[in-house]
Order: sequence, then C-alpha cells, then structure tokens
Amino acid sequence: MRRRSFISHIALQTFALSVPGTLYAMGENREGKQFGTSSRQNKTITKIGNRSLEDIREVFRHELFDITLPLWKKDGVDWKYGGYLPHIDENGNITTTNKSLYYQGRVLWLYSYFYNMFDNDERFLLSAKTGFDFLTKYCVDDKYDWFTEVTREGEPITKFFDIYASIYTILGLGEYYKATGIEEACDIAVKSAYRANEIILSPHYQAQGHGPYYKPGTKRLGTWLHFLNALTPLLKYTEDSGVEKIARMCVRNMLQYHWQPDLGVAFEILQPNFLPHPNDFFIDEETKSTQNRARWVNNFHTMEAAWMIMEEALRVGNTGMFRAGMDFGRVHIEKGWVDRGSEKGLVQFYMPDYPETLEKNDIIKPYVFKEMFILLLLALEHDPEADWAAEWFDKSFGYAYDAGLEWPWRDTLHQPRGVMYCYEILGRMIERNGKASDFFDNAS
Repeated sequence: MRRRSFISHIALQTFALSVPGTLYAMGENREGKQFGTSSRQNKTITKIGNRSLEDIREVFRHELFDITLPLWKKDGVDWKYGGYLPHIDENGNITTTNKSLYYQGRVLWLYSYFYNMFDNDERFLLSAKTGFDFLTKYCVDDKYDWFTEVTREGEPITKFFDIYASIYTILGLGEYYKATGIEEACDIAVKSAYRANEIILSPHYQAQGHGPYYKPGTKRLGTWLHFLNALTPLLKYTEDSGVEKIARMCVRNMLQYHWQPDLGVAFEILQPNFLPHPNDFFIDEETKSTQNRARWVNNFHTMEAAWMIMEEALRVGNTGMFRAGMDFGRVHIEKGWVDRGSEKGLVQFYMPDYPETLEKNDIIKPYVFKEMFILLLLALEHDPEADWAAEWFDKSFGYAYDAGLEWPWRDTLHQPRGVMYCYEILGRMIERNGKASDFFDNAS
C-alpha cells in the first residue's frame, strides 16, 4: 500500500484487531514508574499542527497493530533450528538462511518487547525463547564475545568481528530477562556489557561494524549511542554499579567530545584522543571536489543519540541531561533539514566544512523519520514550551505519511521500535490530557 493513501485509508476502515492494554516501558523514571502530571505547567497540547494527538496516535496504532505485529506473528522465527530468519523478500521468500547476529539480537529484543508490552502473548514469548536458546547455545564464546555470523544450524561462519552483534544481543537479553525473570539472561547481558566495554575502549579497536575498519583507537558516535540504548533498559531491570558507570561514559562521550559547539554539529568519528580530525583538504578523484571524509556528520545517528540521551536522563532523573539531548537533536534538525521541492528531509551524511553537501548529499531514508519522531514527541511530552518540537513534528510527520513513502516492514529495529515508542508516548500525553509530565517540576 502506498503511503499517500495511508492516513485517509485508516480513517475509513473498521479494524479487526482490538488494541490490547499497553504497559508503558519506554520513558520510565528512576523508580521504574511513569511520570505524573505537572502541577506547575498549565499549558496543554491537544493538537500538533492541524492533527489531534488522537488522530496522530491512530496512524501509529494502525501501523503497529494491523501491520507490524501481524507480520512478526506470521514469520521470522526459525522453528526448526532456533534463532531467526528475518530476511524475507516481498514475496515471502527467505533470501538467506545464514544468521547475522547484527539482526538476531534485535529480533530477540522485538519478540521480548512485544510480549512485555502487549497482553503477554505466549506466541511472542515462545518466539523470544527460541532465539535466546539458540544464541546462548551456539553464538557466544567463553569471553562473552558474540559471533558475527553463523549458519542456520549454528555453525560459526565468522566469529567475533562486529561490536554491534554484542550490543544488540545485550539489548535483546535485557528485554528477555524482563519477560521471563531468568537470571541467566541478566547475568549474560551484564557480563557481555563489561566485555563490550573492554573491546570498545581498547587502543586496538577499529570501530568495525556499520562499515569498514577504521584506524586503531577510533571513537565513533554510533558505538556510544547503540551501547547506551542497550544499557538504559537493562539498568531498569537490574542494578549494577559498573554498568551504570559505562552508561554515564556513553553520554559524556557524545555530549562532551563528539559534540562541537563552535560548529553546531557532532562528528561521527574522532581520533583516539577524542579530538576531531584536522580539516585536511584533499581532492576527491571521482567528483573532483575538495573534501575531508574524517569530518562528517551522520544525521541518522544524531537523531538516535538525542532521544537516547533523553531517555537515559528520564531514567536517572537528570533534567540537565534531558535538555542537552533536546538541544543536540534540535540543532541537527535545524542545520540538516533541506527542502528540494518534492524531496524534503534531513541530509544523512554531510560535512560542515563544505556547506554545499547539504544540497548534494542523500536525504535519510523514510524509516529514519521514526528516530526523529521519538525525539520530538519526548520533548513535547515533558516540556510543553518546546514549540520548536511541535513545528518540526508537524512538518516531518506530514511529509513522511503524506508523500507516498514506503516503510520497510521487514526492518528489525527502527520501524517497529519507532512505531511502538511513538504510540506509547502519545498514549501518555493523551492520558495526561495534553499536560506536561512532572519531570521538570522539581528542577532547579
């Protein structure tokens, strides 16, 4: 179905799938509970642009309950050998039976989160267990290094190479622990977090994953944000002082080092000493343009980093961190948004030393808008004075759902996570009748 008809389509149909009660998990406070309603803020938000909160939430409800959940109920699990087979084309054919742990951990998280959030559906729990059993039996060594790829039966193809295999498995293990209470899942997640931290901080680490090898000791924004995103929910379910310190480090590295206030951007990669690469010019032989590829910004990652910092701030009760996350996201949206007529959105890769890259480089793919939506809705939920967030949500939401864009229904993280989180945030805003949470009530 083309996205152009998405909103009008859902307004006309009667839904067969009822909406189960939802136990909100994203955005809890330090006690693991939802925030109350502000007693200091009188402003209410009942509409964003010309759309009511209920109408916006209905778009996400339809995408979640009528498309996403049925899709993952239908297939994705390897019931014969264990683990997951998420690589399915538009005709329902499996495109590979090899199992990349970059995706296995993410799908473990998905099924565990589906179970935890939506009526404890036993099929989701069984799907999660199938992944957990396979991963812990075949895909990790005694140092808690998670393999990069295995065969369908679990034979190693590539042992440890990609740190994201470890990070996403930690994410999945934490959510599975919440679903089951199985202490082994929590213990493996914590030990894997310590091992991943050891690797990331090694002077020999080359930031492999999400791309090629970099110079030894390279620091990458994507590493900190994905690691933090695995640790924030884990720390909601278990207390570990060492893992707490690792989470603080991830936030500090993003805000203190990658963020460059003088340029108003966060560089994706830094030198081993956490300093930006020098602005050394060179001629790109293909384009004959002057560039410095070491000083680039990835707006896919800046959007994720912003809301992940904000969610961690909610967990630990740090309003200053929350505002820093909001500002981090806002500046990148304002700097990176382009309007090319029929094409609008954030430029994914650009270099602040070369402003022309804003007009020449590709715009982020449609599903990345979900990361932007989470950031903007979190800002509006807790800070009703964030008028900038309402303006950008109205603009980006209208473009994403009205402009005929296709969503990747087989995406294993960004699309399903985004639609669930947006659905949850809007639900809380509606329950508070559009008033802000009490997160900032006691801020100095």
